Amino acid sequence: MFIYLQRSIVILTALLGLISCTSSSLVQSNLLAEGNSHEKSLERHTLQLVNNYRKQNGLPPLQHHAGLTQIARGHSNFMASNNNNFKLEGKKISHYGFQSRSRYAQERHGLGSVAENVAAGWGTGQKGVRGALKGWKNSPGHNRTMLGKQWEVSGVGIRADENGELWFTQLFAVKQPHLPRGVGPLRTF
Repeated sequence: MFIYLQRSIVILTALLGLISCTSSSLVQSNLLAEGNSHEKSLERHTLQLVNNYRKQNGLPPLQHHAGLTQIARGHSNFMASNNNNFKLEGKKISHYGFQSRSRYAQERHGLGSVAENVAAGWGTGQKGVRGALKGWKNSPGHNRTMLGKQWEVSGVGIRADENGELWFTQLFAVKQPHLPRGVGPLRTF
């Protein structure tokens, strides 16, 4: 019972931290966004291209994770909605709020480590998808994330703004937290 209460408190604290670190409208409208059919098609294509790239580099494909996709859509929606005044890091795009997204993915979906790539400004439609992937490949940090051996699942979120420009977020994660040798999963009674 005590362990169950501790875990409940940790989850509640994480969720409250998520809310306190972001505006309530962000949590309500952007964290778990839905995409339209065109955006969903582009998301699937992006994951397919990333998996083809991983295969070319001798790595297994990433499995689609619906929960990560919803979270990624939320951030892409946030970036697209704030494209004229989103200068928190001096750029049009940002990893702003990543710790909250990561913590939410871990707590809500039972995932381990989480990483993120973001992109925008590569055009519309399939051209935008190919451009974003090319940009990620040419960036050492983004490329390292795409080719991370530890990643098992992924979610891609794409949002087209009023001009059709695509905003990308791709989340990568480990399915289960890796526990130290000899430590079993948390059990509740």
